[in-house]
Amino acid sequence: MATHTSRTPGSSLTPSEARPEPTIIPPTPQLPTGEDIEPGLKDIYQLLQHLNIKVTKLQEDLTNVENLVVDQDATISAVRKSVEDLVGLAHGT
Repeated sequence: MATHTSRTPGSSLTPSEARPEPTIIPPTPQLPTGEDIEPGLKDIYQLLQHLNIKVTKLQEDLTNVENLVVDQDATISAVRKSVEDLVGLAHGT
């Protein structure tokens, strides 16, 4: 007894033998050569100015964080001293 497999109309392949549609890969655009994309001195200067502004901002942020850490350290030290004093008083009485 032969098994019957369904076929797609107009195709000699069974559904399991059907090939998927090919993937179309667009061509890779040609990159310009170095002389075509070389920035001018004005562009480089503007970029350096922009980067300098960013670096200055980061330095300010770092200074603020350092100051915050110093303040927090001083607060922690003061609280620790107060707790040690209170513990000393509690053990002394």
